[in-house]
Amino acid sequence: MHTQRLSFILQIAFVCFAIILVSIDAFTQYHLLTLPFEINDSEGVVLNQAWRLAHGLALYPPVDHSPYILSVYTPLYPLVVSWFLDVESIGFFAARLLSLMSFAGIGIAVFFILRTLTQSRWWSFAGTVLILCSGHLQSWATLCRVDMLGIFLSLAGLWCYVARRRGIGLIAAYLFCLAALMTKQTLLAAPLAILIDRILCNRRRGIIEAGAFFATLAIAFITLQIASDGHFFGHAFYYVATPLSAAQLMLYLRQIAFGYPVLLIGITILLATPLRRERDLRWLLAYVALGLGAGLTTLKTGAAENHWLEFIIAATLCFAVLGARAPRILASPPSWKPLLIALALLQLGLILLNQNLSLLAVRRADAYRSEEGQRIDDVVRSTPGPILTEQAGWAVRNGKAFLFDAFSFTQMHYQERWDEQPLIDRLDDGEFSLILTQFDIRNPPAQKMQRFTPNILATIQKRYRLQKRIGTWHVYAPGE
Repeated sequence: MHTQRLSFILQIAFVCFAIILVSIDAFTQYHLLTLPFEINDSEGVVLNQAWRLAHGLALYPPVDHSPYILSVYTPLYPLVVSWFLDVESIGFFAARLLSLMSFAGIGIAVFFILRTLTQSRWWSFAGTVLILCSGHLQSWATLCRVDMLGIFLSLAGLWCYVARRRGIGLIAAYLFCLAALMTKQTLLAAPLAILIDRILCNRRRGIIEAGAFFATLAIAFITLQIASDGHFFGHAFYYVATPLSAAQLMLYLRQIAFGYPVLLIGITILLATPLRRERDLRWLLAYVALGLGAGLTTLKTGAAENHWLEFIIAATLCFAVLGARAPRILASPPSWKPLLIALALLQLGLILLNQNLSLLAVRRADAYRSEEGQRIDDVVRSTPGPILTEQAGWAVRNGKAFLFDAFSFTQMHYQERWDEQPLIDRLDDGEFSLILTQFDIRNPPAQKMQRFTPNILATIQKRYRLQKRIGTWHVYAPGE
């Protein structure tokens, strides 16, 4: 009776924390959904891809002449966004709404996956809350980026597989996974987890299914390669491969270790118990390992926490399954249940602490950015001729062509995959009517060398003069 009462009290506390977090998150996501300016540096790049598709332009253009832009992912997300893009008044709303709806879909898929695996309403709810309130997923939920749609499609595939592992359920699982890979080509963890489980169930049939799946994927990629006049593989695989330092890798690993210690403990406990041998969990353990492997192998210079999202989801699924099954399967005292609920509450508390500390700063930054953003919009709209900007959104939203993806092409130059000289010649001729940067060209911080090569910076210093500062932005125009 004492254990049941303690479990009930902890569950009530978890629900209260969840209500607070969901309220904060809903307010934040609504605010970000309606913000007209870029939240993330790559949002404008993705919006530009949708704009190009809406106008019948190449998504994967040659990189040896202007515009110097990369489309680093498979095309499904910008294609869907292009269907809803208002070409007369380009903005982020439709793309962000698609991401937010996909984020909600992730929650639904997670709940039903856990409902099938655990047969527990409580742990299905708890696992869903931990995922939807995760700071990492929250920070990507409303972005004009491919991640939410791709992960939703992957989880929809896993949901179909868990619900029905043959017939129409299996076919739907493979189709959803193929759609996920056509959204983001690195989302291999879910289909590989399914295929590993299929091979373990029936080696011959599993190998045939794996061959059919990857043959279909290869046909899709070859079709994209042909349709793009031979440029798809360069954009999606070759040009984006950049080295990652050991220091950067350790930083990413620390973020996961300090942000989600309870989930990591849950995986460790699960692997140490007989649960690891249960047949219906083999795909889940494979999903955890593959999610971690994908996060590590796709890291690169400039990578962000989106590389860890699948691993965070897989780890949370494991923890919820442990919470539901451990008290029933392990020969242990009944204190397992309140202990695991307390751990879930601790993880939610860590998420709440991080959200609370950052919420006010985010709100102030966005309010300030809205004020300065209007002024930058006015400058860009009133400037005739081509512009060069550190963020694509300033160009695309104001009817200007986005001509130079500074970060991507600077990295390509350092890898000797792009010749900077044609752009330097254009800069030297004063072709750009306006240049927008978030730093002083004459005193660039070290990290900006990831965005502009020394020769490009030297040419801008020689040929362009500072006209004004708007908040953190510097506006340059040609001058002697």
